Amino acid sequence: MIMVTLCVLSVLRRGRGSDTWPIPFMASAQVDDGQCSAARRTREDGRHKSVYRIGVLAIRGEVAAWAEFNRTYGDYLTATAGNRFDPPITFEMEPLNFITLFTDVEEDNIDFFYVNPSAYSCIESQYGAHSLVSQISRRVVGGNIYHLTMFGGVIFTLSDNDSINTIQDLRDKSVAAASISGLGSGQMQARVLQQQGLSYINDPAQLTFTSNQGKVVNGVLKGDFEVGWVRTDQIERTKDASTGQLVDKSKIKIIEPIPGLDIDGEPFPFDSSTPLYAEWNIAALPTVPNDVAIELQAAMLALADYADVGGAISSCIEKSNCTGILSTECENNCGQSAINDYLARSPQQCDVTQSLALLAHDARKRGKYAGWRSTLSYMELRNMQEETGFISRNDMTGTMECVRSKKIYDAIVCPPGHFKKSPEQVDSGCANANRTCGKDFQCICKPCVKAFEVDVFPVMVDGEVRGRSLEGSVRGCEKMSLCGTVQQTKIIRFRVIDNKKREGLQLDVTVHEGDSTRSVGVNAVGNTANSSSYTYEFDVSARRIGVVILEIFADGVQSPESPLRVQVASRTCAEETGDPLSVATQDGDCKCVANSVSMGGICVSLAVLLPAILVPLCFVVGIGVYLYVDHKRKQADSVWAVKTSELHFDDPPVIIGRGTFGLVLLAEYRGTQVAVKRVIPPRISSQGHRSARKDSTFGKGDDSEDVDMASRGSLSAGKRSSDAFFDLTDQEVVELEKMEKGKVHRRASWVEADETSANANDNFNDEGTRSGAYMGSGAFNSGAFKSGSGA
Repeated sequence: MIMVTLCVLSVLRRGRGSDTWPIPFMASAQVDDGQCSAARRTREDGRHKSVYRIGVLAIRGEVAAWAEFNRTYGDYLTATAGNRFDPPITFEMEPLNFITLFTDVEEDNIDFFYVNPSAYSCIESQYGAHSLVSQISRRVVGGNIYHLTMFGGVIFTLSDNDSINTIQDLRDKSVAAASISGLGSGQMQARVLQQQGLSYINDPAQLTFTSNQGKVVNGVLKGDFEVGWVRTDQIERTKDASTGQLVDKSKIKIIEPIPGLDIDGEPFPFDSSTPLYAEWNIAALPTVPNDVAIELQAAMLALADYADVGGAISSCIEKSNCTGILSTECENNCGQSAINDYLARSPQQCDVTQSLALLAHDARKRGKYAGWRSTLSYMELRNMQEETGFISRNDMTGTMECVRSKKIYDAIVCPPGHFKKSPEQVDSGCANANRTCGKDFQCICKPCVKAFEVDVFPVMVDGEVRGRSLEGSVRGCEKMSLCGTVQQTKIIRFRVIDNKKREGLQLDVTVHEGDSTRSVGVNAVGNTANSSSYTYEFDVSARRIGVVILEIFADGVQSPESPLRVQVASRTCAEETGDPLSVATQDGDCKCVANSVSMGGICVSLAVLLPAILVPLCFVVGIGVYLYVDHKRKQADSVWAVKTSELHFDDPPVIIGRGTFGLVLLAEYRGTQVAVKRVIPPRISSQGHRSARKDSTFGKGDDSEDVDMASRGSLSAGKRSSDAFFDLTDQEVVELEKMEKGKVHRRASWVEADETSANANDNFNDEGTRSGAYMGSGAFNSGAFKSGSGA
């Protein structure tokens, strides 16, 4: 047995700051055939856990994470750091994802974590974690093996995509990355876009987060995404889902690779679109006891030495073809030989055993790393995060906090001069853009809007929704821009969004219309009992055609986007009233157009109204003229019309003339003497041998004959009135001829006469006697008779 003394192990520990210091680890070891054992620490109840969990960010999925890292963070650490305690401590691996990473930290589900440097920087800032070691990656490129302590980000597309050749071509393209909080598959590329004047979050048409870089590569190959963001070496490690073989790099085109990248003077073997940053690291949360962190750090730093021994043992077994009955002895010989060679060269890890060495070798091979080193500086990474806005100070707590991907809305960092849309708008953004989002993916489509301190825009005009509602989205109006159009007397509703999200904001609006100025009321909308929407609304109406000026004041200070203009257009009176001839006045009232008049509240065209009035009027005038002419004619003819009631005859009548068919009698008419012609009717024979004769009341007309007036019963004594002469019964036969209304009218009746009268001796012929009266228009003068129509 050989007694040796273990050398001092310089273990570097990095706390929250950047200082490092050596922690001496003195132990005696007893070497027996190349093996040694060191003093163990006491595990204290209440101070130490029996199980410590190491969270591993599974960027290629949980299955891949288990296969790659469980041997390292479960088996290896339990066999090394865990066995440094009495009783031993167990280490377990816990897969993490970008969505639950910070929640697992907050809920103490993990004690250590192996994550990308970006996530580490966030956890360090917010929760006080400290880095223990940084990874040395092992990559094989073109048959050459590279040990890398830094990595970069790749922006790629299909090689046959001629529309994408530069960073600027990413505008309005669909882009896929692992996570918004990822480094090599997210934030590195975001910084490059920002340095070229693009917004990683708002310039792509769609940004999809898959939580798996392998899905990003295969998504681009399938055509699901136009552009992919992954870390360097991811493309070389990904299997094509369609073939099951490693991706054919000839199908891939790297966008703007940076030439001349190196690590400590050694050329970087991969194309990278971004600068290089420190590799992944293992960090401890502040709840982990210091001695447990020290033992884990020592074990990880020793892993490469153990793995080298394991590699030598494995190579020896393979070369010795240890099979058959002597296989165990062969393997033990290989192990002892490899350990002895290692201890002879550099006996730093004198407690190495064959099983431990083989375990470390397998863990390193599965994890695709070369080993671990003292922690690197992550300051440049921190600068990148602050520059891109992925980390910022919380004004409430005063601590630096990073964006998180559990709730995608909270992780969105809009570029300067832009504001985040509402959660509802972000959630529906891709659907509104007719873009789909794969199962279990997170997608955002232009979630930011270039805006001002307050966005002002119209949402409703005369009850009709315009622009956007609480769920819609448009950009606010710029200063002195035409912010809306409304008709006279109608209402236009404006919405105001306070992008600065000021609690209890006092918002005032002044309206200038012509020479008048007035204030309008502003109401908060969309608020709940527990939260504010920072959204307000106000209504504006105007009567005069022209432009109205709006001034917006926030807490008494005019907004930089104020004033705004509103166009007041003419009312559509024809539509409102249903009257096509109705138009608006300058002051907003409705009136009839020119060449039309209002009748009963309806506008009537003069082209219709005048004929409607003139035609009936002409008809009425025509009737009036006719009546007037007729009246004048009657008035003129009234001189010739004789009213029989006004004729008066002497008794007996005086005969002043005789004619062939009658007598002319003297009468008085309206105080004037006139001549009245008597017509003697003819005699008529009737049945029963009765004769009828037309006879005059005044006899046969012979002034030399004696006329028996009494025997005829036709004339009474004294002077006879015209009624007795003209108002004859139907039994009498009298025919009168007179001028009335300018015409000759006959009035006749017949009287019967007995046969004796018929046979009486008279001077008339057998046809009977005809008698009548005629009144001339003249009068007697010096005994002479003058007739208007002849005697």
